[in-house]
Amino acid sequence: MSGTYLVIDIDNVIACTDEVMRDVIKKHSADHVDFCYEDIKHFDYSKCIDRKGRRLKKGEWHLIHEKFSREEYILRIQPYSDIQTYLSKLSNVGYYIHLVTSRLKIARESTVKWLNNYEIPHHGLHFVKHRCKHLIFQNCAGVIEDDLDQAREFANLGISTCLLAHPWNNVHKTEFITRAQNWEEIVEILVSRYELCDECLKMAN
Repeated sequence: MSGTYLVIDIDNVIACTDEVMRDVIKKHSADHVDFCYEDIKHFDYSKCIDRKGRRLKKGEWHLIHEKFSREEYILRIQPYSDIQTYLSKLSNVGYYIHLVTSRLKIARESTVKWLNNYEIPHHGLHFVKHRCKHLIFQNCAGVIEDDLDQAREFANLGISTCLLAHPWNNVHKTEFITRAQNWEEIVEILVSRYELCDECLKMAN
């Protein structure tokens, strides 16, 4: 892969995963923990507290994650509005789209089916361990994430990340991390960056 590829997360970046995950938690947690979107102030659901003060019990997250990884839940997830158009714009500029997820491997088949069902443009799909993306993809042109800690790992390598804004990733802009409110903003940033790099290469030659 050349340095013109983007590392793009799936859950809560191109897919509206949180709504389905919160439903799985409500159905399968012992206390029927009922989170609303604003309750998810941590990337780790086990650290969050609902409006009645309930939280996941110790060790419950593993069960919840396995339940969520079933096809019936993966296929319920909706893509972000017009995500196909936004990814196509990035691809048409010259970026290669590599979707990189930390979903459990048992969700691979249903994830592929989901991508095909919604005709999500991409050049590659990769399953990696939680927060290990930066150990594998160190020559990318940029990253689109929702996990602030993962973004910081890329930033430590000098790789720029766009964070799609959520309650769990509130951060001020830094040299290598930009928190974007929507996909229009993300595309504008990355297209401008590509055009600038392309212009610099032309001048160098």
